[in-house]
Amino acid sequence: MLGLVNTMPLNNISLDSNITLQVPLLPEGLGFDSVHTHGIKVVQLLQQRLSNYEDVMLMMSNLGDPRHAFLLYFPLVFALSWSVGVRLLWVAAIGEWLNNILKWFFYGQRPYWWAGETSLFDSVPDIHQFRITCETGPGSPSGHAMNTSAVLCVIVLSLMASVRSDSNRKRSVGFTVAVWSVFAVFVGLVSVSRVFIAAHFPHQVILGTAAGMLLGQISMFIPVEKFKFKSYLGAAAMVLCSSYFIFNVMETLNLDPGWSVPLAIKHCADPSHIHVSTTPFASIIRDAGDIIGLGLGTWLRLKKTRKHFSLQDVANIIISVMFCQLTEYIPIKHETVWVFYLSTLVLNTVTILTVSAVIPYIVEHLNIEQKTKLT
Repeated sequence: MLGLVNTMPLNNISLDSNITLQVPLLPEGLGFDSVHTHGIKVVQLLQQRLSNYEDVMLMMSNLGDPRHAFLLYFPLVFALSWSVGVRLLWVAAIGEWLNNILKWFFYGQRPYWWAGETSLFDSVPDIHQFRITCETGPGSPSGHAMNTSAVLCVIVLSLMASVRSDSNRKRSVGFTVAVWSVFAVFVGLVSVSRVFIAAHFPHQVILGTAAGMLLGQISMFIPVEKFKFKSYLGAAAMVLCSSYFIFNVMETLNLDPGWSVPLAIKHCADPSHIHVSTTPFASIIRDAGDIIGLGLGTWLRLKKTRKHFSLQDVANIIISVMFCQLTEYIPIKHETVWVFYLSTLVLNTVTILTVSAVIPYIVEHLNIEQKTKLT
């Protein structure tokens, strides 16, 4: 059984504030006291200096949410370039899965709960929590930083490949500097925002950014656009089975993969901000559903490929992005964890299938181009 949570939503679980939780002693428990102590000071400094920019920090943290790789960046890029869109989703899904596996092994603390558990301070450090602070999974490496840097790296490298044939070298160099500058600013702001809200220590966002960039670079050498449907099914099965296997092996070795959930519940200032959707398995299930959905969409290939940008592409972008955003409002049943996970799998499969095949097919048959010419 997946022992991460019980059969009720996490915000219905209470924990005695006097209980001292025993956390497994793995990488971040070995000699990281100094790193964490200085990290807390950085969190406090950012919250003081950037207090007037709270809305900006919350917005950037939201834009860096791994969910947006599937619900915003994928439909936007996929409508512009089929091959880049496919690569982007692969990187987003595998990156998020890998991030969760790394978090299980690294046992990374999060500032908002570590500050309340440590005895290194004379009193509990004053750290402000926000509505998106209380994530329940381990903190290292940062999933927001890793996913954002991986996805944007794919976009940047794809853009760079498209201008390599440009005979104007100065123009090409200027373009390179511009796109990498935008990359650095965006990823930097996402990383700072995660530290600002006390969800991560500085070293965790640095590690996440480095891992994401490495993943993005590696993905450029893998011909994902040539994968068959069986490759998608195999990848989805690998994501689910490997996660289940690693989880149970760790439990067998008395290394509780769910050690962070009680800490999140204990130290979150507002219990309503904690939910089962923030557990590692929720995102792993989502990744599997996204891969299956893209596999089905790629297999169907209902949309004809056009070489030039058109009004149909504009319509495709608008409809796809709006559809993905609307799926966020679909209620997912969570009477039990299994019902929640199955609903998440189905919802994400259908969402990506719709974006990759159904919407392009519908837009193609609306004949927007011809109707525009007639008017």
